[in-house]
Amino acid sequence: MRGGGSMTDIVIRPTMKRIKAGYLLIAILVAAGLIAEHIFAPDKPWWWAAIGAVLFLWPLSKHIQRRGAGRLTMSADRLRFESGVFSKSTRTIPLLKVQDVRINQSLLQRLWNIGDLSIAGAGDPELFQIDNIDRPRAVSEKILDRCQFVKSQLPGESPAMPADTPPEAPRG
Repeated sequence: MRGGGSMTDIVIRPTMKRIKAGYLLIAILVAAGLIAEHIFAPDKPWWWAAIGAVLFLWPLSKHIQRRGAGRLTMSADRLRFESGVFSKSTRTIPLLKVQDVRINQSLLQRLWNIGDLSIAGAGDPELFQIDNIDRPRAVSEKILDRCQFVKSQLPGESPAMPADTPPEAPRG
């Protein structure tokens, strides 16, 4: 946090849903293969079953890719996007500069409630994008709400008024 604010940092990462499903699918396939091998070909050497373990390399590689895919941290007044596994890249922007938060979802992503989040700022059509995050609409709303809050704290700005609240009539 910066400036002694009371807001906690929010960390947004790509989802683990697909990776966990991959691990589960491979585990089921390996177990089924071991059972079938035991029933139908018990004379096969034991190392034959180890070939199935190689299948775990696919979800493991996706797990490593997710680690380097990036992480978005929203503090009280800025967004920080970090990516990379061995070499890191970091981009930080003030929330005041955020102008657009966009969500893209394929049909499969909509079914799993995940999506790709893009953030654009003043003079930059796409500051960064983070793919396959959980609950993208809720994340988008949190970012926009915090941006609105930061803008309302500027000197000379009045706190944001909900859209359904009519302004008070002048007294006098």
